[in-house]
Amino acid sequence: MDDLTTRRLRVVEQRYGKKALELAYHAALPLTLTSSLLYCLRETFVPDCPWYAIADVLLSGLCETIGYDLYEMEDNTRYALIERLREDQRFGEQRLHDLSNFMSHYILNRFKQETNEYRREWIPLSYLIADGEGVNAIKEQLRNLLEALPEDDEERIKWKELEKNTRISSKRKALSRCY
Repeated sequence: MDDLTTRRLRVVEQRYGKKALELAYHAALPLTLTSSLLYCLRETFVPDCPWYAIADVLLSGLCETIGYDLYEMEDNTRYALIERLREDQRFGEQRLHDLSNFMSHYILNRFKQETNEYRREWIPLSYLIADGEGVNAIKEQLRNLLEALPEDDEERIKWKELEKNTRISSKRKALSRCY
């Protein structure tokens, strides 16, 4: 019998098509998603995917709403989608590298548009980017922005909790690669 994650992926493919599932592969890398980010991923990596697949992916059961136009995937779902992306001969490890580079450019672009409107996206989008000097600088800027918020700011409390959960999740992911 299939597990819940496998059934979810099969249902998405049957209901919305292979292109929507391919878009979901790409949407699995960032910790959180917005419709804007998903449109950018579609345009960059799966341009032959229909535009309405953005809504299909976000509302398919693969994602859970965590705020206004802010979504996340369950860890098992994310890992299964990333693994499928890695195993797909058309994409592989190179696509993961390309996605990582895309995310760093996406976040840098958000910094240039420095408004509070994007603040909610910066921190969770930054944690799955591959390490590197430029990426570490982005992460440091994000930590500084977070620390600048008042102690009782509702967003700060949410992001601190997300940051804590992300570190735990990242450690689990790193450990799973060792086995």
